[in-house]
Amino acid sequence: MKVLSNHDNSCVCVQTPERFSEDASQYNNQLTFEEMNLSRPILKAITALGFKEPTPIQKACVPVGLLGRDLCACAATGT
Repeated sequence: MKVLSNHDNSCVCVQTPERFSEDASQYNNQLTFEEMNLSRPILKAITALGFKEPTPIQKACVPVGLLGRDLCACAATGT
């Protein structure tokens, strides 16, 4: 709740919106696919495709997605 003053010095309470975004730049850089709590079929597919280590964007976003949260992320081309 935020209190604002009107031109006549009366006060008005305004509901402040919830924070819409979070900064995910601080993520666990040591996180592996095995530690992400992925299903066995997903882990098997990752292994079959030859992926060894998650990219930084995967390390930051997969845990958020697994919590059922919406996300929007950007990564450098090639990651």
